[in-house]
Amino acid sequence: MAQKKIIIFLLIPLLLLLCGCRVVLFEDMIKETITSKKVQLESNVFIKKKKLTVRHVTTFPPGSIFNFELRPYPEDTLLKKIFNYDLDAPKESVLSKEIIVNDDGTLDASILDRPDLMKRYLLQITFSPQLQEDSVKEIFGNTGEGLSKGDGVEALEDGSYVYRKYINIMNYEDPDGIGGPLEFLSKAEIEEMFHKEQ
Repeated sequence: MAQKKIIIFLLIPLLLLLCGCRVVLFEDMIKETITSKKVQLESNVFIKKKKLTVRHVTTFPPGSIFNFELRPYPEDTLLKKIFNYDLDAPKESVLSKEIIVNDDGTLDASILDRPDLMKRYLLQITFSPQLQEDSVKEIFGNTGEGLSKGDGVEALEDGSYVYRKYINIMNYEDPDGIGGPLEFLSKAEIEEMFHKEQ
């Protein structure tokens, strides 16, 4: 009888130790699965007269924070440069908004105000690892080193990485100035579509 009690007392700590190892291994496996595949954000904008409605599908994990910025093109920017996505032209943001991936992995539609019907804007959405909660930073790193390099991932001058996509919002009287859906593009897609032959 005493021998059975000793065996039970030895087995309980062993089982607890094994369970703890299993949890750590499972968490590492989830982290590796997320970072080993390319994360994606597919966004489309529907342009109404004074509102921009953006719908998304994403594989980013729950809790991921995205930031919208609406940046006006200067009045003297040539229309051709805007159509070809001159990403350096717009500077200051006139509107910003934050959205967060839900616990079930979905991302709610975003409704943004269109400040001026007759202005042209560049709308960008950015995932910046530095602005994330710790649970998301654990997956992608503080500077985005865990982001799988591909469409949407941009290297910044400081050596960090962000995930970013863009869409032009034309003025109300331009083609595509109203309607949709219009698909957000990565910098690599813009280079391929508009700048490859230049």
